[in-house]
Amino acid sequence: MAVTQLDITSRTPFADGESFGDVGPYNLLEGTAHFTVDPEHPRNEAINDLELAPRDSNGQVRFSADFAMLQPADPDKGNRRILFDVVNRG
Repeated sequence: MAVTQLDITSRTPFADGESFGDVGPYNLLEGTAHFTVDPEHPRNEAINDLELAPRDSNGQVRFSADFAMLQPADPDKGNRRILFDVVNRG
């Protein structure tokens, strides 16, 4: 599974612009993440009904999901890491 595109639709100060330690304030980014998945790859066989999903011209299944991400307002103060949680229930 790969993220193929992120569409950011909103960028707002997080926690009313409160500062967090040495990093400072954060922005909340919200939008849509677009994915592609290979229905023939063995690691994807646990995805229910994947074989029933429509495929693109490359045989891949495409889908999208909402996302929310926190980013330091000053990217130079970040640690260039990402911690993410994928919700897999509806």
